[in-house]
Amino acid sequence: EEPHAALQRARTLEQEGKMEQAFLAYAAIPGAQHLAVQLGRPKAEDMLATLRKHADEIPTPLAKVVEGDLLLHLGKPDEALACYRAAARCVAASEEQGWASGHIPAESYLAEPVADRDHAFPHGQLAKPFATGPGSHRDNWLVRRFIALEAWEDAGRELARIWKIHR
Repeated sequence: EEPHAALQRARTLEQEGKMEQAFLAYAAIPGAQHLAVQLGRPKAEDMLATLRKHADEIPTPLAKVVEGDLLLHLGKPDEALACYRAAARCVAASEEQGWASGHIPAESYLAEPVADRDHAFPHGQLAKPFATGPGSHRDNWLVRRFIALEAWEDAGRELARIWKIHR
């Protein structure tokens, strides 16, 4: 399914009050993980259980960053870090691999809206790599979390990978 059509379907589910289904739908759309986390935080334990139950229906790196953020919200930074590391291990080894095969495309990263008050991100939109920022701590989900959790080597590896893409 095309990402914008999937996003509209997820919005419709949310508007209909089908929160678990909307949460899972957002989690499965590359660039909509921030929407899944936003929806999941108020009922983090329940949504975490739902995510884990349906994890095989969502590309691994997408599920793992959502799981990690819910775990952070629940005060479990070590478990969250394990999730982010699992997501980072899912970078594609070839251009043929991508989200559908459970990989972060080789020339991409897990993007989230830029954390900047001066540049408002349109609510409910997809966060796209290199469109919402440069792939640094400003918009790279993994880099942000690795820095926040003081996982310096992990952050360095992800930044080095992005630097190669820029080159």
